[in-house]
Amino acid sequence: MTQTQATRTLALFLPLLAPAIARADHDDRIRPPANLAAELQAPQGEELAFHALGVGVQIYDCKESGGGYAWVFRSPEATLFSGDGDRDDRVIGLHYAGPTWANDRGSVVGTVLVRVPSPVPAANIPWLRLVGSSQTGKGRFAKVTTIQRLNTVGGVAPAVGCDANAVGAVARVDYQADYFFYQPAGDDDGHDDDDDCDDHRHGRGHDHR
Repeated sequence: MTQTQATRTLALFLPLLAPAIARADHDDRIRPPANLAAELQAPQGEELAFHALGVGVQIYDCKESGGGYAWVFRSPEATLFSGDGDRDDRVIGLHYAGPTWANDRGSVVGTVLVRVPSPVPAANIPWLRLVGSSQTGKGRFAKVTTIQRLNTVGGVAPAVGCDANAVGAVARVDYQADYFFYQPAGDDDGHDDDDDCDDHRHGRGHDHR
């Protein structure tokens, strides 16, 4: 998906998205876990800019792999909400291949630096730390330098269903995760305009999920 396509998607479809996954309970003031592994923590000199709750799917393709067949990860496809799963949440962007986090003002593409198994790895996809390797536009995503994917629920590739007869099949597995976005300490996060834009264009997120 290109930036232009993402912008069009945001403008046309964000109010219509309705992910089926049940949302886990969240505290109103979301922060990374206090006992977060050192390798997942943001570098010194960066500060937490904002948080988003991602709700959507992890997409897998059935392919030949290693002399057999396996579900191979393709990309995420998720809606980003302003926080904690309550009725007053707003849609603030989309998450898609790249991996990319974007709204209609800008985007950031991440590169995975650290991957740690989730507390229940058989059921929930890994926790990640990514570096913001490419930013475009302006607004809340344009100054992001580090992204964490934590508190994952679901998203694990199917254990069965991929064989010679299923090559080319696609699995869309429900998931959610907390995404924490960091920027250089003392740098204005630049997302006030995004908040106004989100309110005007997308309304209140709970009504559009």
